[in-house]
Amino acid sequence: MKNYTPLQAFCVMLFCLLSIPCLATLAIIRRELNSWKMTFIEGAGLFLLAYIITMVVYQVGTVLKIGTNLIG
Repeated sequence: MKNYTPLQAFCVMLFCLLSIPCLATLAIIRRELNSWKMTFIEGAGLFLLAYIITMVVYQVGTVLKIGTNLIG
C-alpha cells in the first residue's frame, strides 16, 4: 500500500462499492429479469456509473489536493 495515496485508495474502495461485487449478483439479476440483454445492460450501467462517480471524486480530490500525498 506504499504506492497508493489516500485519495487513490479511497477511489479504489469507492469503485468496488458502487460496481457489481460478484458474478453471483449478475446471476440473480439474470434470474429475476429473465433476460440476458437486461443483465448485460444492468452490469454495464452499474460499471459505468461506478466509473463516472469515481472519476469525479478523484478529479475533485486532485484539484482540491485532498489526500494526494503518500503516507509513510
